[in-house]
Amino acid sequence: MGEFCSIVAEDLKGNHVAIVDRPADKRCRITHYETEEGVRNRMTLKIEGPRSEDWDSDGGLRTKAIIMIADKPYEVNPTDLLKQQES
Repeated sequence: MGEFCSIVAEDLKGNHVAIVDRPADKRCRITHYETEEGVRNRMTLKIEGPRSEDWDSDGGLRTKAIIMIADKPYEVNPTDLLKQQES
């Protein structure tokens, strides 16, 4: 009979972040971004708090995001991902 296998991921480190149209893991996403009015929730579009004191309207896009998730409930086949991006 088979055995269940698992690992405990510790001290994870990312090596880069990219904003893409079709992320391999849909759970990794921008959740909030700063505007002149304050911090806006990307899903509800409601303002949920004040913007940072050093916010600059001419600067880059300041966001709050989920960039890494330790568990992976599904495997992504790289070939399938490339096919999706080509279509």
